[in-house]
Formats: sequence, C-alpha cells, structure tokens
Amino acid sequence: MKKTIDAPGKGNKSIELFLSRYEFIVNSCLSSIPVANLSSQAQERLKRLLDYTVLGGKMTRGLTVAESLKASIAPRLPTEEEIFHCHILGWCLEILQAAFLVADDIMDNAKTRRNKPCWNQVENMGKQAYNDAFILESFVYLLLKQHCRQCKWYIDVFELFHHVCLKTEVGQMLDLWVENQNDLHCPKDRYKNYTFDLYNQIVENKTAYYSFTLPVLLGMYVAGTVTEKSTTETAQICSQLGLYFQIQDDYLDCYGDSETIGKIGTDIQEGKCSWVFLTALKKANETQKGKLYENYALENTEAIKIVKTIYDELNVQSDFKQESEKHFAEISSIINESTEVSKPVFTFLLNRIHDRSK
Repeated sequence: MKKTIDAPGKGNKSIELFLSRYEFIVNSCLSSIPVANLSSQAQERLKRLLDYTVLGGKMTRGLTVAESLKASIAPRLPTEEEIFHCHILGWCLEILQAAFLVADDIMDNAKTRRNKPCWNQVENMGKQAYNDAFILESFVYLLLKQHCRQCKWYIDVFELFHHVCLKTEVGQMLDLWVENQNDLHCPKDRYKNYTFDLYNQIVENKTAYYSFTLPVLLGMYVAGTVTEKSTTETAQICSQLGLYFQIQDDYLDCYGDSETIGKIGTDIQEGKCSWVFLTALKKANETQKGKLYENYALENTEAIKIVKTIYDELNVQSDFKQESEKHFAEISSIINESTEVSKPVFTFLLNRIHDRSK
C-alpha cells in the first residue's frame, strides 16, 4: 500500500516538510554538475549562491505546487511519492525565481533584496552574478532530469518550464524596452508609451504566468488532471491574481516599509511603467503632469520627493485601497464561478497575497 500524507491546514507541517527537502535539493544540484573534478572551493561557492539567492522568500510559488496537487485529487490524500515530486517541482520554481531575481536586480541596478545586498552587490561579486543567473536556471533542468525523468508528465513539464522562461524574459524585455523608448529631450512626450494596456501585457508575461499559473499547473500535472479546458481556466484566474499581486508590488515599492518588504523601492528613479505612476497620470491636471514628466526617472532625492508629493496630492493611496477591494471581490467571484479546476488552490493563493505588506 502506498503511504499517504495528511491533508493540509494543520500548523506549519506542509512548510516544514518542504523546507526539510532543501539540503537534499542542494546536494542534488551539486552532484549533477557535468564538470569533472570540480574543486571543493567551487562547490562551496555554488552552495553559497543557492543559499544566498534561493532562501529568504515567502516560498508561495514552491508551496503552491503541493497545494494544487491536494486540491486536484481531493478527497483522496496524496502519496509520499506525489508529495516528493511536488517538492522537487516547488524547489525548481524557487530556484527559477532566484535566477530571475538575480538578473532583474542587475538590470535594475537594485541595491537590496530580502533585507540584504543583492547578489551582484555582494563584495567581489560584480559581473560574476550574470553567469550565476544562468547557472541557477540550469539547476532547474538538472533537478527535473535527475528526479522526474521517469514520470509520464516529464516532457510536458520540461517544455512548460522552457515556455515560461521565454514568456517571462519577453515580459522583462517589454518592461525594459518601454523605459528606453522615452524621449528624454521632450518631457511632454516622454511617457506617451506608458499605458494600462502595456502595463497589463508586462504583468501577464513577466509576473503572472510564472508566479501563479506555473505552480498551479505543475501540481495538476502530478495529479494527472491537466486538460485543455482546465489549463485555460487556470490561466484566466491566475492572470487576475498576477495583476492584483503586481499592483500591490508597485504600491509597496513606493509606500511600503523597506525593512518589511526587504528592499528599497526604486520604481520612481528607474522610471518604471508602474500602476502608481499610471494612476497618477490618469488623475493629474496639466500642472501636475508637467511636474511628473520633469521629475520621474531622475535619481535625485528632490525629484523623488516631488513625485511622491504629487502622488499624495492625488490621493493614490485611496485609489489603491479601492483597487485592492475590487480585485479581491472580482477574483473571488471568478474562483466561485469556475467549473474546470479545483477551487481551494486559488483560494489559497488569494489569501496568501491579500492585504500583504511585503
């Protein structure tokens, strides 16, 4: 008889079990490197890379895989083998997230992440961090090959990871591209490309799919419940979850406590196409727009202060509260009306991100 795992919801057992796999994951990565006679110093360096960049987050993506499995097979309890594969896939997601964040921090010239210096800001790291992002992504495929190759869903999941990587990278391209399309010599036209349509496209590709759709689908693959209809419905719900999540992220970048969110907000000085900036532009009069055009994307304290003052004048914080309530209600309704997927996993995700402070 196959051993089963208790249902979720009691204490932090699910989190503890997931975390308990971490050293096994690290050892699997290091033992699978296709390099002969790799020195102990080099292996220690790679372990440090994993420890520094993978740990310290909320682990929502990684934990969601097993929650998706449990919701998909209920009332049956998952077997130990199913949970094991969910944990492998969950840690693949957490490592992929680390790869994306290392690269993103380099491109954004960010200073802190999870209450410590970004990996590329660590002493003597510099350009090595570029290559480290590639190594982290490669670890994902090593883990899949080492532990999931005999699973009937292996090829589908392998291809799904490749699909999501490209989708996320194109989303990042859109994010960076729009910043560089600004006409720096004509403040009036500087942000003509910044629209909510473009914002939604960036969010859908850069954030929503790998953060929400991917972990849910991975659990469904382990459960054997993936169909064309369930995939479509999952993507629709997760797209809205991703949008809600990114709006929160943009707001916290401006108004969140840096100690709580674990990083110093930089969207204003980077000139990001953010929900806060778009909302302010939509509400601003011509004088306020002029000040926003002239001071956004400038890396000086006075310019940042002017932009934030206009945000306050326009009461953007109130708009955020209304937007949050609207999205929570809309997503709850979409979940309740769904027919092709297991609803508990989406409720789990919505509750994880609702009213978050980091």
